[in-house]
Amino acid sequence: MQRTMKLKRHPGLWLVAVIAAAFLACHAPAARPNTGDEGATLVVENQGFNDMNVYVVPTSGGRVRLGTAIGNTTSKLKIPPYLLRGPTELAFRCEPIGGQRAPTSDRITVTPGDEVTLTIPPS
Repeated sequence: MQRTMKLKRHPGLWLVAVIAAAFLACHAPAARPNTGDEGATLVVENQGFNDMNVYVVPTSGGRVRLGTAIGNTTSKLKIPPYLLRGPTELAFRCEPIGGQRAPTSDRITVTPGDEVTLTIPPS
């Protein structure tokens, strides 16, 4: 047995739909202004074979681990917002897992919301 349904047109229903759409359009969340409470993104293009532990090195010293960049892939790592108070000078250190060399990048100024690319060349 085949069932067929027909939609009945109700003029009042269209009016409710139009009012609901207008209400939602006026009350949509606005774009969030940059308050400095956001971090930045580090894109690591690891062209080498070794997986690398990636650290950010602030000017105040020490280091903060961002994550692991797998060999021969591109990884996106988040730079935590607490390291960025406006434009901040940072360096990045890459330590190979099971390897010896541990290169550190030059210092670069990073601002909240930035996307920075770091390329690790093949060894």
